[in-house]
Amino acid sequence: MGVQCVPLPTALLSSHTDGYKDFVFEDTARLFEPYARHWRSEGIVFDAIYCGFLGSYEQIAKTAEIIRMFRQKNTLVVVDPVMGDHGAIYKTYTAEMCEGMRGLVALADIVTPNVTEAAILCGRRYADFPHGDLDAIAEWLVCLGKLAPRAEFLITGVMTGGSPGSIGVARLKHGTARVISRPMEPQYYPGTGDLFASCLVGGLMGGTNMEDSINAAADFTRDAIMISGRAGLPGREGVLLEALLPVLSRYNVAYRTITNDE
Repeated sequence: MGVQCVPLPTALLSSHTDGYKDFVFEDTARLFEPYARHWRSEGIVFDAIYCGFLGSYEQIAKTAEIIRMFRQKNTLVVVDPVMGDHGAIYKTYTAEMCEGMRGLVALADIVTPNVTEAAILCGRRYADFPHGDLDAIAEWLVCLGKLAPRAEFLITGVMTGGSPGSIGVARLKHGTARVISRPMEPQYYPGTGDLFASCLVGGLMGGTNMEDSINAAADFTRDAIMISGRAGLPGREGVLLEALLPVLSRYNVAYRTITNDE
């Protein structure tokens, strides 16, 4: 999407944690402090700080330190609170880490939990999420907002309609909940929440407004799921996003060109 990324690896894994047994997991918390010291010594300034999967409570605490260290007046902070899915907490997560994540989201400008993670953050039951009821979804978003008054929360994986129905992203705008949705594909692939959040950040960094960034990220995520299903890709391998990267790149570059011309 035309944005330079400076990654700090939070964990090294031999595979997805969803669908594979006996995967190798290496916690890289030891890298956080030397990375941060080096960046600071070089006077590096970041337009955005975006964190996703975190491998330990120590990493959550250190991520909060890095945000405080590098945040400036116009730095966008995005937290994807990767903790679980389908009503279950991930195997690598603990109750202490879930509590730590509540503190981390308090530092964010944008937070992108799925329904499971929204339930964890609010201390509610996953089964009680009110898919299809906009007034009740708005109340969940208000609950999340109490954790981070400055942040906008986007709940992903919100289902609407009948069969096969639609799936989308709920946001609160002027006190009213709205769901930006796309037709639901029959296949499930892990990592689509990460994909959505990353595309969202890329769009915002390219100068696209929030509404258009959400729509572009939703389109890309849906298309990645669709072509992966048609190719017969096993779910545990994740989506074939590589095949669609040229489309994503053209979207952001085209937007920048139009904006600059104007």
